[in-house]
Amino acid sequence: MQALHRVPWGQTKERARAWGKLGLDAQARRRLERGPDADTIYGLMLEARRGKVIRHGITYANTGAKEWAIVHSVEGRTDHVDLVIDGKVARTCALRPLLRAMARAKL
Repeated sequence: MQALHRVPWGQTKERARAWGKLGLDAQARRRLERGPDADTIYGLMLEARRGKVIRHGITYANTGAKEWAIVHSVEGRTDHVDLVIDGKVARTCALRPLLRAMARAKL
């Protein structure tokens, strides 16, 4: 009967890392050859729209005029918007709840 050839654990892990790196390098090379996919372009588009104004206006009241703007959120989730009143962020949330709250407040 022949004894099994045992490979030390550290050498096994080293070989696994080397083979894994070869696979990752090949995937990255193929990804570069293919060019950007739809998900990458969509993600870049979401990042590019941060801080852009969706709607702005001025609300007049007895106490004076308040300037407000709805902008795409600068920080946090890309599908959220910021309500900026007089240069200060008053609320950050999704667009529909913000519009409902503005309708109730008659802004």
